[in-house]
Amino acid sequence: MALTLFRVKYRLCYNENAFGPSPKAIAAAEASLKDSHRYPDMVYGDLRQAVADKYNLDVNRIVVGVGSDELIALLVSGFVKEGDEVIISQYAFSRYELAARLVGAKPVMIPENDLKMDLQAMLKAVTSRTRIVFMANPNNPTGDCLSRNDLHNFLRDLPEHVMFVYDAAYADFMDDPDYSDGFEWVAEEGRVVVLRTFSKIHGLAGMRIGYGYGSHMIANTMNLMRLPFNASRVGMDAAVAALNDDAFIEKSRTHTIIWREKLFLKLQSLGAKPYPSKGNFMMTRFASPAQSVAMFNHLKANSILIRPMAGYGLIDCLRFTIGQEHEMLALFAALKSFDWKNTK
Repeated sequence: MALTLFRVKYRLCYNENAFGPSPKAIAAAEASLKDSHRYPDMVYGDLRQAVADKYNLDVNRIVVGVGSDELIALLVSGFVKEGDEVIISQYAFSRYELAARLVGAKPVMIPENDLKMDLQAMLKAVTSRTRIVFMANPNNPTGDCLSRNDLHNFLRDLPEHVMFVYDAAYADFMDDPDYSDGFEWVAEEGRVVVLRTFSKIHGLAGMRIGYGYGSHMIANTMNLMRLPFNASRVGMDAAVAALNDDAFIEKSRTHTIIWREKLFLKLQSLGAKPYPSKGNFMMTRFASPAQSVAMFNHLKANSILIRPMAGYGLIDCLRFTIGQEHEMLALFAALKSFDWKNTK
């Protein structure tokens, strides 16, 4: 099936950072280019040490990957075999299900209640064949977020033979004191793995850099399986600089929180049903599938690209990424000019 390409002025569909990479990350990448004829450090020592220093982690249990995608694939390939089961919430990041199917495992999809993850249903779904529970918190694409206490109780009740993969891609956009980035649950010899990415608040989606943090056994297994030079020298140097640019991180977080709330109120005032989100995006339900399609086409006609959710079975939903102020104002104007009354 051929792809139809069209030009857009405002790309608010992929949950990218509104401001792009930090100036320090850009400078580091440019400086690194002169050495791009050299292979990167095979163990990514500088980046792993920077992550360890930032979050007070054991450097020996950090694994660098090509975004979170590769880390998900490594975990499934290393710890799941054909016929095993992997538990995933109904509206979770699609890579979890894809990775499970690629090794012949059975994805066990747990129904959600109005786009909220059901922890008790996940626990009830565990069998002797369950190997991994995947969970993103905040969740993409729904924006749902679980508290530290709820997850602590969930881990207490999760059977010991099950690995818990906690995807905290959007942790840096949080403003809730009752949130955990998951590192507190990663023991030296435990079964919890935390995934993080530089694609979101750090603005390095095109660099494809992520990392995982787990037990010695899990980290060693992942490092044995990954390709020796799976991340680039330029990407690693940019990631180190981005990680330490606290001013840029705070600017991105503050901007996202402010405009996330404004977007929620705007959509609500126009008659749509936005779902509260803790990421840099917002899932919104429209009056009907027809209205959702009409809105997508209306925004496209105004050079604004957002994300339809039909691929998740949410045919009446769209997802909006938080952009810069001028992009959000353009979006608000386009939302207001939409024919709400005649497209139900």
